[in-house]
Amino acid sequence: MPVETEKVDDENPDSFNISEEIIHRPDVVPQVKPRWKDAVPQVLASCVAHSIVIQAGVSMAYSAVLLPQLTEPDSILTATKDQSSWIASLVTIGTLIGSLVTGPLMDRLGRKTTCQLSCVPLVVAWILVCLAQSVGMLYIGRLLAGVGGGLSTVALVYVSEVANPKIRPMLLCLNSVFVSFGILLTCVLAQWFSWRGMAVWFMVLAAFSFMILWLVPESPHWLASYRGKKGHSLEAAVRWLNRHPQRYQEEMNTLMEAAQQTRNRRNEGRGLKFLSNSIFVPSTLKPVVILLFIFLFQQLSGGYVVIFYAVNVFKVVGGNFGSGFDEYDTLVFLGLIRFVMSIIAAVASHRFGRRPLSMLSGLGMCITTLIVGIYLHIEPVEYTGGFLNSENRTETVVTTEGEHWTCVVCVLLYVCFCSLGVLVIPWTLIGELLPIKIRGIGGGFMVGIAYILMFGVVKSFPFVLDVTGAGGIFFFFSVMSLAGVAFVYIFLPETLGKTLQEIESYFK
Repeated sequence: MPVETEKVDDENPDSFNISEEIIHRPDVVPQVKPRWKDAVPQVLASCVAHSIVIQAGVSMAYSAVLLPQLTEPDSILTATKDQSSWIASLVTIGTLIGSLVTGPLMDRLGRKTTCQLSCVPLVVAWILVCLAQSVGMLYIGRLLAGVGGGLSTVALVYVSEVANPKIRPMLLCLNSVFVSFGILLTCVLAQWFSWRGMAVWFMVLAAFSFMILWLVPESPHWLASYRGKKGHSLEAAVRWLNRHPQRYQEEMNTLMEAAQQTRNRRNEGRGLKFLSNSIFVPSTLKPVVILLFIFLFQQLSGGYVVIFYAVNVFKVVGGNFGSGFDEYDTLVFLGLIRFVMSIIAAVASHRFGRRPLSMLSGLGMCITTLIVGIYLHIEPVEYTGGFLNSENRTETVVTTEGEHWTCVVCVLLYVCFCSLGVLVIPWTLIGELLPIKIRGIGGGFMVGIAYILMFGVVKSFPFVLDVTGAGGIFFFFSVMSLAGVAFVYIFLPETLGKTLQEIESYFK
């Protein structure tokens, strides 16, 4: 993410200056100092685009509600442990497919149109899930939901191209806030609706996002650079986003210059020789290797596993809650914590930097999972039916009240710490560490690798749990969290306050 140098207007505290232009544009300092109220259209357009990202959080948390209900004795549709693991993990394969085709689609059809296109597989997916009469229909629905979630990554590009540089970092970080809102929404709806009823609400939400996207303009950068539309459509888009007349004219002039530079870069950046000269160099290989290991530790430390299997995890560590408080109530706390911490992370990452936040997050995860592992090792929680309808476990709860609440609280604190950095920062590092020449290709590659790792971890978790036991798996999460902290401390450079050119030069 580009880093800007802030300048404060002492005479007008309600204004903000601009130190650089949007992604793919040269540095420009306009003469006009727009006020915050001038940015309202850009904030509105960004929130509308981010509304499709809610579905990514919904898809992650939905399996936590769906799977326990499929294993209930009176359930019309049931699933085995192997089938349940596929239901949980197939969404990551769909997300991988969606993210890989997003680049070509957004360049050919436009950013806004691709945002709307992402809603189509989501609507179909939730219809299939709602009407599912077999596990196969759930498979297809979860896969299509993942495709829609992968396509929703176009929202980041749209926001980066319509937002003023002064507020762009904040608006880009809203991505994780909207994902967390999707998780929270799923946890809250689970209090009142079955998994079929929830599917209806999520279908309506996807359709609503499709409709409100008609209200916002297409990205002016795409109109100028990829279609060369200098007429009414481009002018209307720029005028919608920039209501101040002088700011509108400056933006139009900047777009014309940036569009020409973008076309020149595309013409120069073709051929195998260009790719080999751009990829097999230290400034590319070093950040790619760093990102690979960061995403590996992110997945192995278990943050996404807890989200995908939240209800079952709470049963495993806490057993029978009693007193009118159950694992679904705890699930709401998980969603609320994830949502609040994503907002805090969005603010803190731009104040304290990526490295301190990543290390604090990893250390917190290490300590909390270590405590859970120790408690479960001393007094194991034996959960009737095992995990995901396992045929190998038929035990009963034997933990004391104090121990079980200690484990539950530690798991919630674990979610709190991982939401502060480990689950958020690696995704933002893709745009900062990769050099400009291969950011498009490299970004898609890294996202694909991340989701392949996520699929492997989510799919294998129930089977690994049967081998290691609950205590063993939390010990493993603790060790991986600590290893991630050590890796970040040794290898990850701080990017706060550095330009993209300075970061690229560091790796050279």
